[in-house]
Amino acid sequence: MANFRIKNIIPRWQIERLTQMLDRATRVVVTCHLSPDGDAIGSSLAMCALLRRMGKTADVVLPDQLPHALQFIAHEEVIPTVYTINRLRATGLVERADIVLCLDYNALKRIDKLAEIIEPCRAPLVLIDHHEDPDTSLFRLWLSYPEMSSTCELVYRLIVQAGWHALLDRFIGRALYLGIMTDTGNFTHNNSNNPELYEIVADLLRYDIDKSELYERAMNTFTVNSLRLQGYALADKLEIFPDHGAALLTLSRDELERYDYHKGDTEGLVNRPLTIPGVSWVVFMREDANYIKVSMRSKEGFSVSEICTKYFNGGGHELAAGGDFYGSLEEAVAVFRRILADVGTVKEASPKESDDSDNDTIFDKLNIQ
Repeated sequence: MANFRIKNIIPRWQIERLTQMLDRATRVVVTCHLSPDGDAIGSSLAMCALLRRMGKTADVVLPDQLPHALQFIAHEEVIPTVYTINRLRATGLVERADIVLCLDYNALKRIDKLAEIIEPCRAPLVLIDHHEDPDTSLFRLWLSYPEMSSTCELVYRLIVQAGWHALLDRFIGRALYLGIMTDTGNFTHNNSNNPELYEIVADLLRYDIDKSELYERAMNTFTVNSLRLQGYALADKLEIFPDHGAALLTLSRDELERYDYHKGDTEGLVNRPLTIPGVSWVVFMREDANYIKVSMRSKEGFSVSEICTKYFNGGGHELAAGGDFYGSLEEAVAVFRRILADVGTVKEASPKESDDSDNDTIFDKLNIQ
């Protein structure tokens, strides 16, 4: 039974509007962003399974493949259609859909070439997301709540408020837990500070979820080549810019191929330099076939989302963001160096009189001028 001590965040009119749209729909397509992470695939699979429990014909269409570490969750019940692998099937599903649910992305640019069939489709688009600054111009309805830890948390709240909790089962619960766990860094990030989140987790755990198994498979499993690639990146490619509290990691296609790179092999790499005292934000650039994938992470008080939006055609959260750069790796690095000129240097914090002053960071703040 649901724990109804959590607040009703979603306005009643949004619940009613979505319910009406789904009541009229027979075929539903669920989509998520490029390079799906645990939250994207977790929320998509959970929503798809929920719709099937309602008697709908529902499918998940992904812009590209899942990383290896997350493929296990997609092989249990709902098999997604990957646009880059099976364009014909993906196009047919979207063309026949009565409604398209857009989960865990705030603009069509986040789904890359999948937008070629989503943007012109006749079906209404519904946004369900927790990223800032949604582009609502193409969406018939949008449930956008950046204060949520994850889109999976938002989907759970939607399930409870819409009266669908009786349809929740082990598969849906596992998918939702996976997304919450991965998007909060296994409950270590500041987005997991809301006590209500643990009320939600407590309810999900009632569905016979092995949280240790999910953590090991999704966040703590690496191939030998993945470990060697990350070791090489940290040993030979890491650059530190102490005057700016910044770190830069780059990997070219040649370097990736040297270690037999597969999708997901660099997962978590961008976070590692944040453990270095004095590093407040990190940029990781990975050369792909036609563009440079840019990932950024930061500590409290510095928004990498603003940088990704301004310079790399992306966005995200204050402390975790990403984008794409269409050019060479050298050109992307040149943009980063220009960013350093726009970002204020690190300022030494004023000494504090508290007993724990030795534990205070030596940095006051980073200012975007």
